Amino acid sequence: VLASVGSEVILYSDIMIAIAPALPKLRQSSNSVEEFNRKSTELLMDALDEKIQSKLLYREAQRNGLAVSDEVVEDEIDKVRNNFDTPEEFMALLQESGESMSDFREQTRKRILASSMSYARLRELENDVVVTESEVAQYYDEHKEQFMRSERVRIRQIMLRVDRDEAARSKTAAQLQLLKEEIEDGADFGDLA
Repeated sequence: VLASVGSEVILYSDIMIAIAPALPKLRQSSNSVEEFNRKSTELLMDALDEKIQSKLLYREAQRNGLAVSDEVVEDEIDKVRNNFDTPEEFMALLQESGESMSDFREQTRKRILASSMSYARLRELENDVVVTESEVAQYYDEHKEQFMRSERVRIRQIMLRVDRDEAARSKTAAQLQLLKEEIEDGADFGDLA
């Protein structure tokens, strides 16, 4: 047991199922065992935080009477299965964690309900929050440095194609000399380019 929310517990195996698809890539991208251990611990802790939040949101969804169809649950399970190389690999991980398919199905339903509750909360927040023009102006004045752009430079170049024969080369060299003289006399290089 890694954590509990009310009477519900969060098992290490729950978290391992959640992060298992990401571990092979993490192993390949890590330069050392220490780096892999650090990154996998961060991944595990992030997954644990997410699971705790999910359980809290699920409880709220239950209180609000939200529901999810079996079809939506099965679609989500299919997405998870597709993260594994083979269906057998997915089932092996389930068995290793001591979960049945019906347990996983129920966990998926809870996760979807929690996600639905999260989106409902977000929509409520978006509807409740009103930002006035003066608040926007005040925020801008207090955080101008965030909106400043660094200096930008526009680069121009002059390129003329040259054929291989000597007459074409001489003609192109003469054109370049004329352009050089115009620039030295004050013509805008960007316009000439």
